[in-house]
Amino acid sequence: MRWLADAQAFKWLERRNCKEMKKIGIIGTGAIAGIHAAAIKAIKNVELVAVCSSSPARAQEAETRLGVLGYSDISAFLAHPELDVVCVCTASGRHLEPALAAAKAGKHLMIEKPIEVTLDRADQLIQACQSAGVKLAVIFQNRFSSDYQKLKFASDAGLFGRILMGNAYVNWFRNDEYYTKSDWKGTIAIDGGGAFINQGIHTIDLLLDLMGEVSEVFGKVQTAYHEIEGEVEPLEISPRQRHFTRGYQSESNCLEQREVQSLKEAKSRIGKSKEKNLSWRKVKFLVPLEPQIPWRSVVFCTRSNGKNSF
Repeated sequence: MRWLADAQAFKWLERRNCKEMKKIGIIGTGAIAGIHAAAIKAIKNVELVAVCSSSPARAQEAETRLGVLGYSDISAFLAHPELDVVCVCTASGRHLEPALAAAKAGKHLMIEKPIEVTLDRADQLIQACQSAGVKLAVIFQNRFSSDYQKLKFASDAGLFGRILMGNAYVNWFRNDEYYTKSDWKGTIAIDGGGAFINQGIHTIDLLLDLMGEVSEVFGKVQTAYHEIEGEVEPLEISPRQRHFTRGYQSESNCLEQREVQSLKEAKSRIGKSKEKNLSWRKVKFLVPLEPQIPWRSVVFCTRSNGKNSF
């Protein structure tokens, strides 16, 4: 569960052996703020004390739902007498301004990924926290999943030898409503793009964590499914890591997933597909092979004109 992984990400507060309870406030009241609130509730030595929204109505709703003080004025929020740490859960391209205010007020910061949508805005934020002498952390909760931690331990222990190549794939699906119901998702100015910076960034983070910093990058993007400014399919990025290792990342937000009983059924269902107003799409079928290998992912490109490729 996402909130549980986020709770692990907050564990740095516990590992610092803080004898005093740390009081946390959240800026932003969207869906991700609820995840942060659940994570904060799940760990020791921290307590959620306040939330802040630019909308008085949303601030009041969050106050009622979470049982903490709600503010619609960020100055009043930051003046809360007990506030130690601020979680920034606003839209991606709206992290900088509230984070700058929090750093100036001497509050430590935990910011949802991505840190910001441009390098310049990210650098401003980092510099402000350094100047104010406050901690800055960005949420990449997948580092704390049990499976990844096992992989990371084995890699750090040298069990794989020298890693020369790493491949990462994020084959997801987002329906039209995911973008149309939001005033910022998929936009360049506020989302920073599409599938890569919003979803694929987590897997890129794991690739970097395992293989080290990148010295050069080659990439291709395409917007072929949803009508948005950012990329959705496909995204390929081939970074050259230091020490001559290579990585590969592929990201999609238009890959549907369905379970079928056989490869024949998958082909049959594709042949009957009569999607309109779409030049092409991808569908991932989970196909059972044999008892010891229960499922296999099979990806097909399908065309609305009936000319299918397998």
